[in-house]
Amino acid sequence: MLVEQKKYQEAVKVADDFLKIKPKDFSMMNKKGQIYYSWKKYAEAIKIYDNIISQNPYNIDAYSNKSDALLGLGKYQDAIKVLDKAIALKPSNKDLYTQKGNAMVKNKKYADAIKMYDKSISVDAVNGEAHYQKACAYALLKNKDKSIESLKKAISFDKKYIDNKKRFSIFFN
Repeated sequence: MLVEQKKYQEAVKVADDFLKIKPKDFSMMNKKGQIYYSWKKYAEAIKIYDNIISQNPYNIDAYSNKSDALLGLGKYQDAIKVLDKAIALKPSNKDLYTQKGNAMVKNKKYADAIKMYDKSISVDAVNGEAHYQKACAYALLKNKDKSIESLKKAISFDKKYIDNKKRFSIFFN
């Protein structure tokens, strides 16, 4: 609630007070990092995620969140490397492949992003988010047919993508 109200200093204080009592609570440490991320203090967030990873190298959330913070700094290749480590630890996590695809899109590597979305879909065929992001990547490649095909699949799995259908028209005019 404090973060939604943009009371970041207060939110950090709450997290710090909690961590004084439970200093090894990785969930709260991740939340503190997310506060800094929301505050756009990406370097501070990365320090927190690095601390978590040094203490618990299997904490997938810390890798995922660190990747987001690196993207916030425009460090796309570094974000992809962090996601590679996370994927090596948990190759069954569909969201990591989708997140890596999103990082590749930011790096304008659309064909590589599509491969990542396909990996995500291979883990969970009804993954609407991966199908939607794949549709976006195809749209950026100006491949109308494949974009629409992926968008239809995304909509078939999750109706929330119906509203996004209108956005695709700008790529094909």
